[in-house]
Amino acid sequence: MKYGYYPGCTLKKNAASFEKSALHVMKAAGIEFREMKVWNCCGTSFGLTKDMLIHQIAPVRNILRARQEGFDAIVTLCSICYNTLKRADSFISSDSMVKRRITGFLDEYGPYEGGFPVFHLLEVLEDRIGLGAVSKLAIRPLSGLRAAAYYGCMLVRPAELGFDSMERPGRLRRFLKALGAEPVDFPLSTECCGAYHAVGEPATAAEFSRKIIDDARLRGAEIIVTGCPLCHHNLDRGQAEIIRAWPGFNPMPVMYFTQAAALAFGEPAAGLGFESNFAPPQVLLDRLAGAAAGREAPR
Repeated sequence: MKYGYYPGCTLKKNAASFEKSALHVMKAAGIEFREMKVWNCCGTSFGLTKDMLIHQIAPVRNILRARQEGFDAIVTLCSICYNTLKRADSFISSDSMVKRRITGFLDEYGPYEGGFPVFHLLEVLEDRIGLGAVSKLAIRPLSGLRAAAYYGCMLVRPAELGFDSMERPGRLRRFLKALGAEPVDFPLSTECCGAYHAVGEPATAAEFSRKIIDDARLRGAEIIVTGCPLCHHNLDRGQAEIIRAWPGFNPMPVMYFTQAAALAFGEPAAGLGFESNFAPPQVLLDRLAGAAAGREAPR
């Protein structure tokens, strides 16, 4: 299958560490991919509105461009891009009138009946590569790292589009286990982090995020792992706002699942962008490096 890699806007700037670590992981896993030559913003929250058909043009255009460039499917990293692209395709596939009106704006791409596959990288790694292969690639397993798998809203909702169970998802937990970590199950793993409230109502987002972090800590986690740039921002950078409101709050490191995988695959931590974190995971990284050195020491 020829995967067209769709990065989306955020990964080219604010979440560059997500993309950099993901490209390393895809290469190490042998996933044949190529970034789409031409792509535009998926539309983010605008693309989730069905009553304004013009908002569906942006995500559908990306799908048609991927098809035009000869790809069999789109693979993306951002949970919002994943949800928006997949939702738009499903929307036009299920309504002939909507399909006719939307594709009428895009007639230069030819007829389209819908059904173009959109995958999140976690799906590809588990379903196409296999967690057994992932474990073999983990030459420096994350042994002893108690990691809370945080999905957020967009990867598992709505049920007909999400890539996992809404109530008890397991993909990210299984992936972390394949990397050698100790996945921590916690009830708020699919609760909203505050999303775009971080822009207009930072105190509201801080309250959402604080509850998630506190719940993960209560269950024994020492780090949160996610696959969403907005969730990462709220849970990591948002801790500055949390500390202002709750001075006694103890920060917790947050990382992308691709950073966790890149570490396990042998990539040096220095090149994975952790220096931009509000809560640096350095203590945890030093502990992992020490454990790896111990395993590799001559006997």
